[in-house]
Amino acid sequence: MKTKTDKPALIPRLRFPEFQNSGEWEVKRLGEVFKLQDGYSFSSKELSHKANDDESYQVVRITEINNKNKNEDKVYISYETVKKNNLECFKITKGDLLLSLTGAAGFNFFIWNDNKEAFLNQRTLKLVPKEENNNSIKYLVEPLLFKKINSFGTGQNNNLSKSILENLKLPLPPLPEQQKIADCLSSLDALITAGRQKLQALKDHKKGLLQNLFPREGETLPKLRFPEFQNSGEWEVKRLEDFGYFIRGLTYSSKDVSDDGLLVIRAGNIKNQNLVLDDDLVFVNKKIHKELYLKAGDIVICMSSGSRSLVGKNAEYVGNYPTDLTVGAFCSIFRTDNRLMKYIFQTRAYEKFISLSIGEGNIKNLSDTDLELYEFFVPEIPAEQQKIAACLSSLDDLINAQTQKIELLELHKKGLLQGLFPQLSEL
Repeated sequence: MKTKTDKPALIPRLRFPEFQNSGEWEVKRLGEVFKLQDGYSFSSKELSHKANDDESYQVVRITEINNKNKNEDKVYISYETVKKNNLECFKITKGDLLLSLTGAAGFNFFIWNDNKEAFLNQRTLKLVPKEENNNSIKYLVEPLLFKKINSFGTGQNNNLSKSILENLKLPLPPLPEQQKIADCLSSLDALITAGRQKLQALKDHKKGLLQNLFPREGETLPKLRFPEFQNSGEWEVKRLEDFGYFIRGLTYSSKDVSDDGLLVIRAGNIKNQNLVLDDDLVFVNKKIHKELYLKAGDIVICMSSGSRSLVGKNAEYVGNYPTDLTVGAFCSIFRTDNRLMKYIFQTRAYEKFISLSIGEGNIKNLSDTDLELYEFFVPEIPAEQQKIAACLSSLDDLINAQTQKIELLELHKKGLLQGLFPQLSEL
């Protein structure tokens, strides 16, 4: 019979059939199973923002670990500097497990998946299994310790120490079970990675089509044109006001707030040409003018922001939200029934226009008049407009479907992580 002091058995809720009777997992210290290697304090004078594949290595910093090495602003160190300072122990090779040691937003793990070697910067850590040929253990560390290490940060900048990490308790199953779990998770990671690569390929394809299905700067015809419209003549100059009209969002006060009212879209809700609803939601009374209710096909545009990169960003409202939506003072609605307009807002010409229209103050502003007068080329024949919109829309459908597949795989992985590892709340 269990007493109040009994701890739950270190046995996962989900277990592969061949390990059902293998008993509890064994608890070890992290320092018993891993060698913890600190990064090197590279001088900023030694680093370059330009890569030379034949003469330099990438230097992996906290930001690379936190962003899974997807950030564009990377730094590099020359082969000559590495050799001169004898820095081989700080080398990273494919499959190495890395950890950030400083971060106000938390500490993160990352398995280096690049074929090219790199070097570890200060305030980062490489975890090397002490047992040779046991790569599987690296896949177990993050699911078991992520929450634990993020409760140990100290100081204003939230720092982790090597000594704390070495003494963290790490529950481990027998080696064959470790390998089985690692194989399961790594195969799922491979599916997710392949899915992301396919998604990126679709996005790159769309980017290429946007560049070629619309005229480039200084030209009046696109590089690519559907066969049935090859001899349909020049495109004509139009303005947004020829295809629709703008409705400026309102400023709402605390008196307008209503728990069961309209959900207010703000500048921060426009992300990657989608409306993304976060947890910080504001609802206002439904008594506002019905014209301010978003309708399917409306395009929401950020008109003002402290961030230059947000102004002009836009997203189509597709009408699949569980509540009615409106827009706040920093956004406008462009209401149109022409499907091509969605893609006019995604062209390079529009991006350039926005960059030239934004003021230089701390708050970046765009007016409805600025947008109404924006000029661009479109086909004179409505059928060609519809053909271009249908082509890009079908590609959007593929992108959305692929995004949903990745989200489902990630959700499946999250469930596996919860089931394949024991509960550690009292460890």
